[in-house]
Amino acid sequence: LSSFAGAGDAFVVSWFDQSSNSNDATQTTTSAQPQIVSSGAVIMENGKPAVLNSGGLHELTLSSSISNATNLASVAKANTTGWNMLIGQSYDGGFRTRNDGKWYPAASSAATEFQYQGGIAINGTELTTATAAQSQQLIFSTAISGGYPYALLQLGGTYANRHWNGPIQELILWSSDQSSNRTGIETNIATFYDITI
Repeated sequence: LSSFAGAGDAFVVSWFDQSSNSNDATQTTTSAQPQIVSSGAVIMENGKPAVLNSGGLHELTLSSSISNATNLASVAKANTTGWNMLIGQSYDGGFRTRNDGKWYPAASSAATEFQYQGGIAINGTELTTATAAQSQQLIFSTAISGGYPYALLQLGGTYANRHWNGPIQELILWSSDQSSNRTGIETNIATFYDITI
């Protein structure tokens, strides 16, 4: 990345799917691309590269929408205390903080939120009260039984003024229930990103 950008900036056109599904997330509009290099330096969070969404209209669109996702794991940090959409539908809904910049537990969430009737854990601890998103966090969420009933399409945004604002380092979605594997998944991700759980 440093060799490619030189002393300049570099932005993400495609974030490649690391599974065998080839469901890459892309953005061809220059002004809507998240940043990966700033003035010749790779953007880092806790020593690992990060894709920086600066809010506004920064988002990457999956080549195929994902329906009935059962679980989500991510490493991300919100830089603002507004609505922050990590991954969303074609309208307002998906996996996001609320307007106060906090994650909310399943019991108090709306039907269009990924964790509705499921669950959400931050750094290995199941949420029972609202928790701020303004630090690097390992996030694991379980959807309603049978999977999230809406089609997820955009990474980092969808709805006007509700795009993710901050670094994103990891995002994994499953179509089969991984709740019984949660501890192992969290341990693996936490070790790589040096996050205490």
